[in-house]
Amino acid sequence: MTIEWEGYAEDESHAEGLAIEYANTRTGEQVDHIDELEEFDQFEVISESDAEELYDDMLDEMDWCKVGTMEFSPSRVLQALDPTAYNCGFSDFCDSLLDNHQLVEGFY
Repeated sequence: MTIEWEGYAEDESHAEGLAIEYANTRTGEQVDHIDELEEFDQFEVISESDAEELYDDMLDEMDWCKVGTMEFSPSRVLQALDPTAYNCGFSDFCDSLLDNHQLVEGFY
């Protein structure tokens, strides 16, 4: 099994540990070794702050919020007005990153 650990993971064993931790959380089964993760063939580990930046960028691709002649980024508006919704959306976003074989450090 190959794991891309460029980015936030300290080394390959750290990335493997993250993949195992994720698998145990996601499947509800106990996985003890990376070789048991046949369905997870390649991961990139990214930091939580990088994931949050990606989430904000995704939100900010929408139309910006306008008040009179002022415009505000949707990510900042959502975070300021409804932090619970922002955090729930961020959680869902981090889960969706798994489809791209990306793990968020400290998230699982």
